[in-house]
Amino acid sequence: MRGVFHYFLHLPWELREYIWKLAVRPFLPGAHVFRLYRVHDRDHTYLEYEVVSKNAPWRLSPSRLAAPRCLPRSAEYSPALQATTPVSWKQNNPSTYLIDSGLWTACKESLLVIEAEFQNPVRRRGTWTPSEVEALRKRRGRFNLPETVTFSAYEPRYLTVFPAHDLFIIQVHDVLKVRWDFIWEFFMHCFRKAEAANHSQRHMALEYDPAWDEVAHDSHHREGPAAEFIDDFAMSNGIEDHFTLWLIDYRIKRNPRYREFTTGKIKRPAVKPPAVFYASDRRYVEVNRWDVERWAGHNSKWNAGSEAPREHFCHYCGPHGIIERIEDRYGDWSGPLGNVVYGGVLACEYL
Repeated sequence: MRGVFHYFLHLPWELREYIWKLAVRPFLPGAHVFRLYRVHDRDHTYLEYEVVSKNAPWRLSPSRLAAPRCLPRSAEYSPALQATTPVSWKQNNPSTYLIDSGLWTACKESLLVIEAEFQNPVRRRGTWTPSEVEALRKRRGRFNLPETVTFSAYEPRYLTVFPAHDLFIIQVHDVLKVRWDFIWEFFMHCFRKAEAANHSQRHMALEYDPAWDEVAHDSHHREGPAAEFIDDFAMSNGIEDHFTLWLIDYRIKRNPRYREFTTGKIKRPAVKPPAVFYASDRRYVEVNRWDVERWAGHNSKWNAGSEAPREHFCHYCGPHGIIERIEDRYGDWSGPLGNVVYGGVLACEYL
């Protein structure tokens, strides 16, 4: 009846279930932010903010996952500014894993609903029995199903990811001190690495530092710390499995003046839709090289956010240049499992 408040527990189960399901994240590729640090780096340890998982190979990997440092939406991305931001699981954290993490511990009904929603890799296709889920795990590997770990022993709160299609954004204090060859060894054991034959495409992202702009400019600039760690990163992770490295460039914005020409335009070959990963208040959108320009007055879909000097009139500049460098060097490289290294650039759009 109108004007009458009903206690939630007094509502019919069908209505309560419907309300609980509204709190579960939509079935879209998510984006999760973690901080990565070395346990032997005493100046940058985050024991109270660690991800806790009994599956992680603690004795094998010197790396740990922990809470990130996230800037507020109003702040322009800067590695120096980010370094002064507090480490926190909640403060300014846009990660998808926070959207419905409270449902695991709110009550028995919320736990029932989120378990039912997350037991299926394509989720809304139907309800599976526990035996069917276990059979799928054995056939396809655990990597294709959602995996859940806790924040830390000091704050027991759950986070859930879909490693088969989600984006993992990794923050590091010093890119040169990280053992990149152990990243997937630790990361995927933490989220139960797949043992099935049909390996999934894995997506990992680094936040692009504008100081890297000239790393891949030409043969004379393809040296130095940034180039060294990117090569090491691509090679180390490519050995593990099929792998896509994304660079998130926060300077890239949509061009408000862009107009799609309908006449007299050369048609491009059909391409697949851009990849999109959804966080709680933003999305990360794939930006193709031919859709972004760094010079004023262009009519491309995206503004690069920085203009290239005339002496740098070269398409190798910026994040796309680094990605092209990686794909040129490792794109056709195959390890023991026939793995391939891919790359791409993402823009951040606030919702």
